[in-house]
Amino acid sequence: MALSEYLRWVRGFLSARFEAAGPRAWSIRDYGTCRTVRFDGMDGVPDLRRSRNVAGFRRVGEALYVHLGPGGEALVALTPSVEAPRGQTYLIEANGEWRGNRIHSRTAAFARFMTPGGVVVRRADGHEVEVDLK
Repeated sequence: MALSEYLRWVRGFLSARFEAAGPRAWSIRDYGTCRTVRFDGMDGVPDLRRSRNVAGFRRVGEALYVHLGPGGEALVALTPSVEAPRGQTYLIEANGEWRGNRIHSRTAAFARFMTPGGVVVRRADGHEVEVDLK
């Protein structure tokens, strides 16, 4: 990560605003390029039908990492269940930014998605990998 990228990420972290938007739901604004938020010790996963501008999520132990889309405004609504949603496509993890139908990375691009057919991995030796999940 270049210093300029890190500074943009820090600015987004510092400017981000969280506001309760109902039971187990939060409006997140002004997050800039800081597009992953972590919920510690919370049961549940994002309800992708109720949430807005959520690209996906990943649970690691007690931490839930939620990947937000670009635009600086998102709604994260959690389900009471820790079961991942079935029949939906979402980003599990990536080492770059998902823009349009590509992952853009500073190193060999990598992304893992959940799809209705199961986990799909996309990787490339270059800095971009196409994401066509159809």
